[in-house]
Amino acid sequence: DSRGWDRLRALDRRGAEDALQDKAPGSFLLRPQQGSSGDAAVAISFVVEGNQVQHAIIRVSENDGGLEYRSGRLGPASSLWLVLEEISERLGGAGLDLTEAATTWPSEALDQHLPPDVGGDLDDLGG
Repeated sequence: DSRGWDRLRALDRRGAEDALQDKAPGSFLLRPQQGSSGDAAVAISFVVEGNQVQHAIIRVSENDGGLEYRSGRLGPASSLWLVLEEISERLGGAGLDLTEAATTWPSEALDQHLPPDVGGDLDDLGG
């Protein structure tokens, strides 16, 4: 039971860059990542103007019975969606293309369960 985390793409940094090649600015994907201190994290890879792919880490931690999301100076936020919106705003211009994700986003499931252990089997996550 991936509880919504099956939307993650089991790709490394280079794989994410290849998957986003020739995509429009604002295109993005989420991928499982282990935080520097071994905590749960999600990497976001996204296309900016000039067809460059940038990457950021979104740390996920448990706090007062819920989850909390942070990325650099962004957050804390109570949902992954709020962090994505904040990243989008910080990018300026078109930001992240959240249109399609907004119609299918399983945020309730994502925001109640930690992402899968990156040390485990990620084959089910696609890629």
